[in-house]
Amino acid sequence: MLTSPTSPKAKALARAPKVCLTIQDETPPYRAVVMDGTVALEKTSPDAGLNSELAMRYFGKIGGREYEKMTAEDNAKHGLVLITLTPTSVRGFGNHRMIGAPLRVYMRLRNLLPIPRSWI
Repeated sequence: MLTSPTSPKAKALARAPKVCLTIQDETPPYRAVVMDGTVALEKTSPDAGLNSELAMRYFGKIGGREYEKMTAEDNAKHGLVLITLTPTSVRGFGNHRMIGAPLRVYMRLRNLLPIPRSWI
């Protein structure tokens, strides 16, 4: 992850580098991975290209460019901090094995159906 060295996140992690990170799929059937570990903070240049890659990944090309414009002044002034997690424990769950493939497909696609959700 990347953040500004002046952000509350960077300050908190500098004080206490022990973390728990959860990544969860919000679409039924739910699944998640939970990692405990410690983080290392490393100052990096905004020109390193990582910020652009992450912005494009999460916001798309247009949104990524707008995000870069919005954060360029602060990044040039303060730089960035690269947060690297070293896991000590990894666990997870996936409820997708509990149901059949047709129901999994339906649960993923039901929000895209052109009928009111209350009908289904």
